[in-house]
Amino acid sequence: MYSCQTIEPVATPDPFHGRRTHAWILLLPGEREIEEPLFVEPFSGRIAQVSDPEFLDIIAVFNNRNYYVNVQNSAEGLGVLIEKTFT
Repeated sequence: MYSCQTIEPVATPDPFHGRRTHAWILLLPGEREIEEPLFVEPFSGRIAQVSDPEFLDIIAVFNNRNYYVNVQNSAEGLGVLIEKTFT
């Protein structure tokens, strides 16, 4: 008879932490009955709060007319950065 062993993953430091980029859709309040800024992952449709610790920084935000490059420090958190920039 076969037996299964559970192998615990070993947590190793990620040498690329904070260096990877990924595109998320930013939804801002004001239209479409959105009450607070949200991120939508385009492949899965997962909705996340901008305060989620998964998000470390914003490089750029764009729409059909403008392209905004972030030169601000994100140390206070993305929620604060978005509030200062887009409200």
